[in-house]
Amino acid sequence: MTKEDWESIERKLCYPGAGVHLKVDGYAVTLRVMTIKMKMVIAVYVNEYIKGEWLVEDCDIRRRFYQRRKHSLLTAADKKKLAKERKSVQKAVQEQATYYSFTPYWNSFRSLKSHIIKNNESIELCEEGDLNE
Repeated sequence: MTKEDWESIERKLCYPGAGVHLKVDGYAVTLRVMTIKMKMVIAVYVNEYIKGEWLVEDCDIRRRFYQRRKHSLLTAADKKKLAKERKSVQKAVQEQATYYSFTPYWNSFRSLKSHIIKNNESIELCEEGDLNE
């Protein structure tokens, strides 16, 4: 895809309900703008679905299209106490208290674009009728 194609996609995804269809490495991908908790996000539908199993199980679709988020089990108070410990202890505790989740929603078009380019080889902009070919 060209730079102009990406700019066109970004312009189209500016209001809730707007959508764009892509063909990415054989997958029919739809990017659709939605509002969640009064915030606009871009939802990624693969072959017209967002399946819960893709969020839970490690699979190709999750790695290619979904956003990985890092979380900590430590509270701010725990982190403050931990700061007094040795660096090796801090690192070990933080690794134990960290987990990752995946979500089909992206807050930023720029990060979505970067992720798709980095994790896929063939990306084509499609018209709605072209998806089933």
